[in-house]
Formats: sequence, structure tokens, C-alpha cells
Amino acid sequence: MPTTTEILSTQSAIVPASGGVEGHIPTGVRSGMTGRLVNNCPYDVYAWTDADPAACGGFCSSPVVKVSANGGSYTAAYKPVMQQGGTTMKVQLVPGPKSLGALNGQPPIYQVEYAVSNNQVHTGLLWYNLSPVDGSPFDGKHRSLQGPGSCHKLECDDGQDYHDCDWWADPTQANREMNVEVCDTGVDLRTPQEIVAVLC
Repeated sequence: MPTTTEILSTQSAIVPASGGVEGHIPTGVRSGMTGRLVNNCPYDVYAWTDADPAACGGFCSSPVVKVSANGGSYTAAYKPVMQQGGTTMKVQLVPGPKSLGALNGQPPIYQVEYAVSNNQVHTGLLWYNLSPVDGSPFDGKHRSLQGPGSCHKLECDDGQDYHDCDWWADPTQANREMNVEVCDTGVDLRTPQEIVAVLC
């Protein structure tokens, strides 16, 4: 997920997905981008939302919620703010409390990360990725992340590992970040929009 500095440095040369929206939205304006998680796995999962402090005026971390098996849905608690970091839906396989992730010796967390930004040309830039950085409990399972409009769909089929759709840093390319999408949605992201992650 990009830092605030990286978002602010986005260049206007990004090619629109479907005819960019002209203009510039000031930093700090709340977007209309809602994150949704669909659990098609045959078991319950547990989700919560973390976000940049600008999204709630303080420490933004919602309670853990059970997302029922076989089609249960979870909606992110916070919407990202223009030019201010982003929003992350976190998913674990066990009931709360919130895990600190595999790197801390706790149950793994899978992360759905997205942020919104703009520049002097386009107001609808969406950054998004699926991240196993704190664990990969869905490795080998179908998973996908789809932004609005014609944004590229990140997707792994059953049996595919993280290289195909999850974030990772490629050591053969100076740790270039892979599978991080930046899409000009072609719409004003202050209006209601949705980004949808599907598990299993």
C-alpha cells in the first residue's frame, strides 16, 4: 500500500481506464469508496477495518466481526480520505482478539488494502492490493479484488500462490512491489463507489 508521500507524488501520466474526470480534489476530502468483503469459504472468517487517522479523527480500528461462511459479507468501517494513506480490511481465521499477524508469532492476517488519490488531471485514482505480509491464510484458495469500472481485477484461482495476485517484493528487480494496482477509474471518487474482495 502506498504511503501518503507516494500518493502525493502520483504523476498525471497515468492512463485513464475509461476517460478521466478532470479536476483536483483537495487533500482531506472523504471519498465515497466503500470496501466490501465476500466470504465464499465453507468456514467463518473474522474481519475488521484499520484506516489512516484522517478517516475518523483518531486511531481508526473497528471491532472484529464474524463474516459467515458461504456468502457472508462485511463492509469496511471507514472510507479512505483523499491523499491520506488508505483503508485496510483485515481478515483472520480465528475469533478475536485481533491478531498481530504471523510476523509476531500470532495467527496470520490477510489484508485488503486500498487508497484514493488525485492529481491535477484526474480525480479518480485508486490504489489497491491484496497483502499476505502478515500471513497468508488463503494461499492456494481462490481470492480476488475488483475496483469500479474497468479497473484490472486481481485474481488467483485455486492452487495459485501469492505471486499471481498478492503483493510481494521481487528481489530480482530491486524489491520492486508486484501486484499493486493503480487505476484511473474514470469517475469522481467522492461519489459512492465500491471495491470488492472475494475469498474462496
